[in-house]
Amino acid sequence: MSRPIVLVVDDEPLITNMLGMVLDLGVDAVVLTTNSPVKALEILEEGRVSLLLTDYLMPELNGLKLIQALRQMGSTIPVLLLTGYCDEPELAANHDRLKPFEVIVKPWKNEYLVGRINSWLGV
Repeated sequence: MSRPIVLVVDDEPLITNMLGMVLDLGVDAVVLTTNSPVKALEILEEGRVSLLLTDYLMPELNGLKLIQALRQMGSTIPVLLLTGYCDEPELAANHDRLKPFEVIVKPWKNEYLVGRINSWLGV
């Protein structure tokens, strides 16, 4: 059986590099990273990603818009949204349409994040 694929999206290269290293060590999955939500959509369209880990606040396309586009493609993969804006009205208004979905509030603990990803992947 092939390993699951986790896609990490954040506009900050330092964050994607750090998350990539943490996940490579803690998750039995192929970890892909990108700093462009537009590039992330291209990767998601291939239909091979098992879990999306995305930042909320990004230029071009925020994390919620990225998740909405993913759901419009018909994908039901789990999504973890990293945000410091957990009381965002747009988040509350769209929560049911984004499922399966979980918010991870910044700053996060790497052990917790790895545990949540493993849980969503069924590991």
